[in-house]
Amino acid sequence: MKPRVYIAGPYRSDPIQGTANAIEAGDDLAHLGVIPFVPHLTIVWDAWRQNPERFYLDLDLDWLEVCDALYRLPGRSSGSDAEVVRMLELGRPVFFRVGELVRWADAWRAGREEEAGLIAAASMLAHAFEETGPAPGLDRVLMGRAHGAPIYVYRSVAGAAP
Repeated sequence: MKPRVYIAGPYRSDPIQGTANAIEAGDDLAHLGVIPFVPHLTIVWDAWRQNPERFYLDLDLDWLEVCDALYRLPGRSSGSDAEVVRMLELGRPVFFRVGELVRWADAWRAGREEEAGLIAAASMLAHAFEETGPAPGLDRVLMGRAHGAPIYVYRSVAGAAP
C-alpha cells in the first residue's frame, strides 16, 4: 500500500503560483511512490462554486485525518503552519525535504515501523535546527547516520560563555 501524503504550502498570497508549486510537488511525489493529496486544487472548485474561505480550510483539516504524512512546501503560510500543527497533534510525520519523505515512505511500505519513525523524527529535528540553529556556545558535529538520517552531537565552543 502506498502512503497518502498531504501537500501543504502557500496559497492565499498567490493562488496560481501556490497551486502550480503544489501540483509540481504532487506530481514528483506520485512518481516516487506515494499518493499525494493536493488541497490547492480547490482553486478549480472555488472558480465554479465560490464558498467562504473557512469552507475550504475545514475540508483541508478533514483530509489530514486520512493522510499518513504531510509534506510542507517552502514559503510563509499561516494555513500551512496550522496544518503542520494539526498533523503533529494527530501523531503523524511532517517532512520538509523530499528525500526524507521518500526514505520514510519506503520504510513505511515495507512495514519497518521503527525505521520509519526514526526517519520522521530525524527529519523534524533537522528542520528545527535549520530554523533555529544550535544554542549559542555550541558546535554541531556530525557523528554518523542512522537509516540515512544524520546524527549530531553538540559540544561547547572553546572560550564561549556557558
